[in-house]
Order: sequence, then C-alpha cells, then structure tokens
Amino acid sequence: MCFIMVGCKYIADIYPVQFVKTAHPLSVGLVIVGTAFFLSVEMFLIVPMIFDTGGVLYKLAWLVAIFIVYNLLGNMLACYRTDSSVASLPRDRQIPDPEEEHLWHHCDYCQMLVPPRSWHCRLCNCCILRRDHHCIFTATCIGHNNYSIFDDRNIVGLGNACTPVHS
Repeated sequence: MCFIMVGCKYIADIYPVQFVKTAHPLSVGLVIVGTAFFLSVEMFLIVPMIFDTGGVLYKLAWLVAIFIVYNLLGNMLACYRTDSSVASLPRDRQIPDPEEEHLWHHCDYCQMLVPPRSWHCRLCNCCILRRDHHCIFTATCIGHNNYSIFDDRNIVGLGNACTPVHS
C-alpha cells in the first residue's frame, strides 16, 4: 500500500488540478460503493445467519446498520460542505489585530497575510485554518471548521469495523 501512497503524492505534487479531478471522484465513489458492499454482505449474508429473520434482533440490526451508514455518509457530506479556509473567517478576523500581527505569516501562493497555524493546500488552492491534512475520501482539506465532523466520521467507521462477526 505504501507504493500507492508515494505514487499518489508524487502525481499530486506534479499535477494537482488533474489529481483532484480524477482522484476525488474515484475515492468518494470507492467509499460509497464500499459502504454499500459491506452493508449488503453484513445485512444479507452474515446477520441472517446469526439472528432469525423474523425476530426483533434482526430488525434492530437493520436499524443500527442504517444509523451507521447514515452517519458515515452524512458526516462525509458535512465534512465536504464545511469550509475551513481562511476566507471562512468573518471579515473583521481576516485582518490581524495590531498586537497579533507579528504571529501572522505571508502565503506566497495566496499573496496575503494568513493567521498562525494555517497552511496552503495546493490541491484546494487556498490557505486552510489549522490544516490537518487533505483527505481524498472527503475531497477536501481537514482543518479548523470540519475536524470534529471528520473525527465523528472516523469514530462511527471504527465502531462499525470493530463489531464482532460471528460465523
């Protein structure tokens, strides 16, 4: 898997616009298709072997599965739609206070002063507040405004991945 990550980083550094146009739809599609596949396998093959299909626990398993998928895809969409760029700051906060001006730095790509701990993303082509990373699965940068949503998505996904499977 390491060679894929190194190759993707290499291509993203050289051709950022083309990478975004191809990798983002593919990775989002992979998440949606993978979620549908694993939901189908779990609910149509595994769960009927564990619970009686007419029982309450089977219906409860369906409710839990729908809840997890709804939260996973809903948090993914919310993460995508939440802007973490410097432009998302209110107009009065986009200009540094005189006592804080020495903490701000100049972005060579955006040609503007940006707050401390903001970084320029070449794939998004803007500066991101408290940028953590650029996530191809949500097709956006993870930063100040959407980190908690991204974290919730990972917790729901991890909880789903850790559920015991009985055979």
